[in-house]
Amino acid sequence: MTAFGLHFGGTNLTLAVCKDGQTEILANNDGHRSTPAVIACKGAHYAVGINSALNYRPGEDIIVENIRSIIGLKSEDFKVQEFVRKSKCKIESDEEDIIFKFKENLKDTFTLSRLVVLLLQKMKEITQTYTQEEPIRVVLAVPVYYKDVQILALKAAAEEVGFNVLRFVKEPCAAALAYQIGQNDIYENGYYLIFRLGGKSTDVTILRVDGGLYEILAYKNEQNFGGEDFSCTISECLIKEFEKKWNVQIPRDSQRALNKFLKAAEQCKQILSLSPTATHFIESAYDGIDYQCSISRTKFEMLCSKLLEKCLNLIDNTLNDTSLTKTDIAKIILSGGSSRILKLQEIIKARFDIPVCVGINPGEVIAIGAAAQGGLISKESSDCSEKTLSVLCSPCGICVSDRESDLIVDDVQVIVPNLCPLPFRKRIPLREVCVENPLVCIYVHQLLRSDKEYEIRPIAKLVLTDLSKDDDNRFIIDVEYKRDGEIKIELIETISKQATSLTIGTEKIE
Repeated sequence: MTAFGLHFGGTNLTLAVCKDGQTEILANNDGHRSTPAVIACKGAHYAVGINSALNYRPGEDIIVENIRSIIGLKSEDFKVQEFVRKSKCKIESDEEDIIFKFKENLKDTFTLSRLVVLLLQKMKEITQTYTQEEPIRVVLAVPVYYKDVQILALKAAAEEVGFNVLRFVKEPCAAALAYQIGQNDIYENGYYLIFRLGGKSTDVTILRVDGGLYEILAYKNEQNFGGEDFSCTISECLIKEFEKKWNVQIPRDSQRALNKFLKAAEQCKQILSLSPTATHFIESAYDGIDYQCSISRTKFEMLCSKLLEKCLNLIDNTLNDTSLTKTDIAKIILSGGSSRILKLQEIIKARFDIPVCVGINPGEVIAIGAAAQGGLISKESSDCSEKTLSVLCSPCGICVSDRESDLIVDDVQVIVPNLCPLPFRKRIPLREVCVENPLVCIYVHQLLRSDKEYEIRPIAKLVLTDLSKDDDNRFIIDVEYKRDGEIKIELIETISKQATSLTIGTEKIE
């Protein structure tokens, strides 16, 4: 069964497919592996995606981009007000939606939800060139900062197009899924840093992986900083060189000329990820003058040194929000198209001295991960009948620790996540178990969450005796959570095969 992964980015939309366990990126009808998240008004006509991006004429056409940041929000929201301030078209609002008016004399207006549908419709057309299955099964990757109302608005638009939305996955989790972090090896536990440098925004996430489960420990987002800042820096340099060579002054309100230089800068930035020098020809750059611009990777890195330092500062600030240090991070995953900048990869690797995952194109890794999630869901449900089921879930999380009290979340290991579908059974390796000859004691706790605070309550303990203190001591927890609410937990020492177990009744679980 085929499943798709769709990443609705601020700059581009990227679509991947998973079939028979294999994932790949799907190109659009123009052969491009991503589609600009752009809608342009051209007189009485509207262009969506690549056509609007290529044929957009500054000063004559009106363009709408980066609408994903305001999906589902009301007009009084700060993000919407900031969007309206920067927009070149008239924007109104009513109680239900935001309304875009491209031209005063046009009777037809577009709501925000309608613009989202137009973009998703473009992606639906791509899926139809690959499969004739209906409905199209898709997993949507969304930003961490998305509110429930935004997720519901995006889901409604996707369903209107004809997508069957299997699940939503957070962008950093999708990036980790693309590399199968914690999925193939249950011992692959630890902390992972996911850095995304998109076109219009940047974010850093600290992800905790435990027994295949993902938990976001820290997250920071910069809405007004992204790859376009690097492009603008190059563009300004190219403009100054052009002015010096031809002894002219380009007015900073000449949108057509500025846009040509900005597009050239974007092309140069992409080429410099592969080649030490980039050259681009601009036809009629200004006042009928053709210009062939060139920039070296060394000069690019020098021009953008402050922007690169800003990326590192964002990473450091996110890490400081946790109790972790650089040595606690197992791997770094890069996502977002601008993360292909080689100098950025070098300085991040040098700062942490650990592997940086770039084996998958950073601009495509989130869509790949979403598609992989869709493939997994399709595989699990392929033998199920199409019935609506009510799923019983665990009312709280269950975790273990070698201490009974004075615990924080980082001190415990989750063995049953909150709202986990029941029945549930899993065998999980324990980490950092202290053996005090000749016994080991493991405390079982209830993990409750209210707002942003966690409460850890001890409910039982497991004790193994007559153990020899050995550096190779390894322990496994076998947990079974039944539909009637009863929990059976078994502690096993893997070398001697000694084991002890207990059963927790519903009266101990809140």
